Amino acid sequence: MSRRSIEVTKAQLARLESLAEQRGVSLKELLLVCTLGDAGVDKELGELDALLQQRLLRSKSVGARGRSVGAIFRRARQQFRRRSEA
Repeated sequence: MSRRSIEVTKAQLARLESLAEQRGVSLKELLLVCTLGDAGVDKELGELDALLQQRLLRSKSVGARGRSVGAIFRRARQQFRRRSEA
């Protein structure tokens, strides 16, 4: 295994870390997928977009639940891990 390094600004690093957190992957996994490609990523992003649209419509009609964004992301990561282990 070889090691590579790149220079990024603090702002760029923060954006990359945020994107990795949103996808529920490590920074390394994000960079590998972005550089080497992954056919499943587009499908997963489409599923996430559909889920978020569904939740947005529900919150407009019924009202928002009292869960924090952190709790929502934790649950989404748990569900993602369960699906990837199956």
